[in-house]
Amino acid sequence: MENDSHELIHYDADIPIRFFISKLSGYETRHWHSSCEIILVLSGQLVVNVDDLVYTLNEDDLIVINGDAIHDLKSEACEIILLHMDLERIYYNNAKLENYFVCCSTNKKSSYADYNYIRYLLARIIQTNSDIKNNHKTMAIIYTLLNELNTSFCEIHSFSSHSDKHNERIRMITKYIKHHFRENVTLSDLAQNQNLSVSYLSKFFEKHMHTNFIHYYNSIKLEHAVNELLSSDATIENIAVNNGFSDSRSFVSAFKKNYGIRPSEYRKNYVKNNCSITKPILSSAKWTYINLNDTAKLEKLGKYLKLFDHEIPESDYQIKTIDCGSVDFNAPLSILHHYYRSMLTVNSAKLLLYESVRDMIRKAQSEIGFQYISFNSLLSDDMMIYHENAYGDSILSFTYVNEILDFIIGQKLKPFIRLNYIPRDLANNTSKTVYFKKDFISKPKDMNKWILLVEKLFLNFIQRYGLKEVSSWPVNIWNEPAASIFSFDDEEDFFFFYTETFCIIKQMLPTVKIGTPPMTFLNFEWFQRFNDYIKSKNCTPDYIDLHYYDDAAATNIQLEESFDKSLFFSNLSQYDILNNLNTDPNAFFFYLNKFKNNMKELGYGKLPHYLSEWNLTLSCRNRINDTCFKSCYLTKNLLENYDRLQSFGYWSITDRHEEMQIPSSLYHGGFGLLTMNGVPKASYNVLRLMKRLGSRFLGRGDGWFVTKEDNRIIIVYYNYEHYSKLFASGKLFDMTNSERYIPFSNEQDAIAKITLSNLPGRRCTIKEFFVNRNYGSSFDNWVRMGAESLNEEDLALLKATSSEGLYIHNEEILGGHLTITSVLEPLEVRMLEIEIIE
Repeated sequence: MENDSHELIHYDADIPIRFFISKLSGYETRHWHSSCEIILVLSGQLVVNVDDLVYTLNEDDLIVINGDAIHDLKSEACEIILLHMDLERIYYNNAKLENYFVCCSTNKKSSYADYNYIRYLLARIIQTNSDIKNNHKTMAIIYTLLNELNTSFCEIHSFSSHSDKHNERIRMITKYIKHHFRENVTLSDLAQNQNLSVSYLSKFFEKHMHTNFIHYYNSIKLEHAVNELLSSDATIENIAVNNGFSDSRSFVSAFKKNYGIRPSEYRKNYVKNNCSITKPILSSAKWTYINLNDTAKLEKLGKYLKLFDHEIPESDYQIKTIDCGSVDFNAPLSILHHYYRSMLTVNSAKLLLYESVRDMIRKAQSEIGFQYISFNSLLSDDMMIYHENAYGDSILSFTYVNEILDFIIGQKLKPFIRLNYIPRDLANNTSKTVYFKKDFISKPKDMNKWILLVEKLFLNFIQRYGLKEVSSWPVNIWNEPAASIFSFDDEEDFFFFYTETFCIIKQMLPTVKIGTPPMTFLNFEWFQRFNDYIKSKNCTPDYIDLHYYDDAAATNIQLEESFDKSLFFSNLSQYDILNNLNTDPNAFFFYLNKFKNNMKELGYGKLPHYLSEWNLTLSCRNRINDTCFKSCYLTKNLLENYDRLQSFGYWSITDRHEEMQIPSSLYHGGFGLLTMNGVPKASYNVLRLMKRLGSRFLGRGDGWFVTKEDNRIIIVYYNYEHYSKLFASGKLFDMTNSERYIPFSNEQDAIAKITLSNLPGRRCTIKEFFVNRNYGSSFDNWVRMGAESLNEEDLALLKATSSEGLYIHNEEILGGHLTITSVLEPLEVRMLEIEIIE
């Protein structure tokens, strides 16, 4: 037991791997380390003992040794490729850190082709670094290698330990120490965390981990301290405190005991020897490290390099990069208004009577904070606002309306008053309806009765809430009147209806803002005719109201005219999952460009532009609506068009709506930020995170956005991938209820790098928040729970475990500069909040 040693493996500051081509003759004693290790035998025979299981490896054999596995090596003479990977730096707190690889070519459990692919990738790593360091390319291959291990050789939630009985306990102990090593953890602290007695835990360490607590804890602290020693200019005192030592004296003592020299001398030797990811820091008498420029040795790798070169193009190994370049902390600043928080949307007024929906509004207000709330169907029959008796007299009731508005005002919101459907008893044509709940699309049968209804409605508002307050509520009239599904039979009838309604409201509330009808503005000729008419009546709008969906029909006038929306909203058998989607990932940006140019032509360029409905698709059955794609889509389009409009009304807060019959499945492809029972989706979590953005804009580019607030810098990265053209055309193929990432066949991790300059301090704390398939995505958590119906207890657990991930670390600021590299999973959104602390 005393011969078992914890090996410290040191990595270059820029890349979390080390690899060698090495010769071994003799015996490498039992040891362990937190890194994942891969050995490939080039020649000779190697005997490997891993957790008391013995493997005999011959030429071409390979083995993966998981982190914290005790192992030793023995050979009379062999040459090997040896690769160490710091998975904690590669994945941060990703759930993949829990993965356990079962990969040894002698057991033949996997196909020969799988092992050949591993051999090929190891050879590629050596080849890539044989001339000069190429870190991005190397990391591209590393991620391909890890993907292959996770795909073909992975067992989830296992641990390489000595007894299946103690697997979980060892995993929890090591995980706790690794996450809390800076906090001067004692054996008593650990025992309390594990609900064990101190004496039992002490014996457990010696029996099952082949060391004692003090030795293991010091080795973990030393491992991190040495990496900081070699990758920064921090003082010995700061390194000691940063890595859990009580003071510099205890750090120096532990360091000398392990290395025989003082930390300052060790640092000088490291710099002098110019160590790199291909050279060990400390030599061993049993090992001979081969120079990577040795052509004869590299030729031995040729047979591996030929295995897949004919199948895999070079481009497959070019990992995505998000290069922010250098961002100056003192750059000239522009002010951000955060208009994405202007408008919250709910499908219909009636929903605001439900306590479950009100809870969602309260949550959104508390965690994000909006200014306005927009909703349809204020005058629909389910609000019981209008009725005619047997004599044709108008009977009005504002009970439900007032109850809803009382709630809205109580949440410090202002309503967007949308007069967009008509009561049945007032409709001239009762045969034209939309949605499952039957909203009526018609001009009034009696214009005087309509005017009376509008007058009484706004008089009720004024008497209840005051003239000043009601005057601050934006108003719009009808909904997408240019679309056949919502249009009057004669457009002249609508033009008259709009201007009459406009005038009566302005008479009562001269300063109230009345906008255009909400429109997609694809049929620009219709809008020009409408604009000519309202100008002739002196009814100039105070703002422009627009809708946007990334359906192909919603962004192309020819497709819109052929797309039967009435069938879409009434017959799910034909439009069960989705309609055609836009294949251009930048369609929203270009749509806004065209829209703004059109408004300038009409003289409306300086008016506020409110986007009151916005989503990927009209369909509330599109299964990717629930996934991490939606959160990445939302982030990309918001940040690339930040503050270009006065609102971005994401439609809508919840999957609960009454346009279609609500399915029983929790994740049915609804377009809400929250499920119908209030479970936050990934898209809600990223919107909530954006509240942390600063009010000063520093820069943006493809995949990144930077702001600041006082001494904080906030960076947002997004690793966006557009869905495939096949999926956009409406073809689902093998997509299932639980397998919903099929449309993203080119998933790639992304390396994001930024250099911040002219920073005023010497140290900073960095909080990294991330939303991906492992953190912050309730859909993916639901799949991991079995993708079944959940009871109340299950739902509570799902809510509690679906928050974003968080990784906190401290960094040195050298000469006013700080360079940060982050790794994003496919479709991940990551926010870095950097606070300068001294």
